[in-house]
Amino acid sequence: MREKIAAIVRFTFAPDAEERIAAVIDSTLATTRTFAGCERIDILRSPERPDEWTLYEVWTDAAMEQAYRDFRASPEGADADLAALLAEPPTLERFTVRS
Repeated sequence: MREKIAAIVRFTFAPDAEERIAAVIDSTLATTRTFAGCERIDILRSPERPDEWTLYEVWTDAAMEQAYRDFRASPEGADADLAALLAEPPTLERFTVRS
């Protein structure tokens, strides 16, 4: 039986990026949501820290999640618009999902 993978990705954006963040995230996630194995993505925002956004992702299995990460690390999948808004590199944590 394949284990689902949950990923938590945290972004810290530059202070001057606030007005552009939502549009860039929406564009980026449009691609992510169509990627093989992506079952769910939720966007979490803290009202106290508008420059910090967190994604909660669920993937069919570890291989599909890793294929997506490899795509985003490649020239074809890199998102220059998103990278330009970041104050620091995003962080990623992975978890297995038990239902």
